Amino acid sequence: MPRTIVLPKELEQRLYGLTQTQEESNGVLLYREIQGHCFVEHLFMTGIGTEGNVRAFQERMNVVNEFFRTHPEYKYIKFHVHTKGTIAQHGNYFARNFSAGDRAGTQEQLRHNPEFIALLVTPETILLDAPDTPILHVVNESRNYTRMHEYVAKEIEKAADRLEIDIKTTFKARRATEPRHRAHFREKPK
Repeated sequence: MPRTIVLPKELEQRLYGLTQTQEESNGVLLYREIQGHCFVEHLFMTGIGTEGNVRAFQERMNVVNEFFRTHPEYKYIKFHVHTKGTIAQHGNYFARNFSAGDRAGTQEQLRHNPEFIALLVTPETILLDAPDTPILHVVNESRNYTRMHEYVAKEIEKAADRLEIDIKTTFKARRATEPRHRAHFREKPK
């Protein structure tokens, strides 16, 4: 039976907002699964890159992995954005489709995590890629989302503090100097 991804409208709007730039971005949607429903509670950006090429910053990957270490009840959906700039440079095909590189990355992640879900957002659509063909359901329920989003944001800040990483400045300070790494999330503990 396919999982249902329950995405708050606020996060859908934020994801679509990321498509309006020249640069691509990626990150994770943090969720808890209850009876096949994956309730997304937070969006955490991990990388910014050029049109058609984005990689995660290692410091931000370390923070999200530290969050998972202390919160094993959470899982992630890896998201990636094809922006207006990407489509202008590489063609309209990428407004409605994963790239071959995106698909290869999903297959690699599935070797490490059989529950892996990839999400692609473009100016035209949101697509999911996973073996069980998950379903996306956008909801307007903001009260519960806001409460859970704030909780997860505080827990991510605590994870960053434990690692002595200032996540508020990682994109600004490291953007031009740090090499970007392919996003790879460790296998979740059983």
